[in-house]
Amino acid sequence: VAGGLAVNAHGYLRLTYDVDLVVQLNRENILAAFEALAKLGYRPSVPVTGVQFADARQRKDWIKNKHMQVLNFYNAKHQQMPVATQTPPPYHLSTSTMPWTKAQRR
Repeated sequence: VAGGLAVNAHGYLRLTYDVDLVVQLNRENILAAFEALAKLGYRPSVPVTGVQFADARQRKDWIKNKHMQVLNFYNAKHQQMPVATQTPPPYHLSTSTMPWTKAQRR
């Protein structure tokens, strides 16, 4: 979790209207994120599947030609709380710097 909710979790008040997620953009993590969000009732705001988004070449094309910066997810029951993930994240994510194990990420 990043953005306003992360700021709040650190004890600072910040008004936010969405959940910003940082997802390491590899196939396994992308498909897991799409599945987890779907279980919570969230769907992409644009017609894209997890398999399409996991395709690095397709994602690069969207970023270059459609200027995609964020992939938003919506939930009809929770319209005031969309979920967003940046494409690509604004910083490099390395598994060597992540303090959790693969099992804990699921």
